Amino acid sequence: MNFRIAIPSSGRSELLLNKTIKYLKMTNIDFKNVDIFLSKADELNDYTDKLKEYPVNIIVANNDSINAQRNFMVRYYD
Repeated sequence: MNFRIAIPSSGRSELLLNKTIKYLKMTNIDFKNVDIFLSKADELNDYTDKLKEYPVNIIVANNDSINAQRNFMVRYYD
């Protein structure tokens, strides 16, 4: 089965690591199938540093609103 897990995030790298990633780890998910969408590029270093042991894909949407970020996510996938 071919699937992706899309996670929008903005300013919550610590919460993402302690809650979402922790849960996904318990489910034995392949982290190569996880895409984390950031609103702003200035958060990239923080997320990359905190998630360095997980091979997740971090994608910067460069959007100011959550609605714009979600629209970006929908258009991102074919």
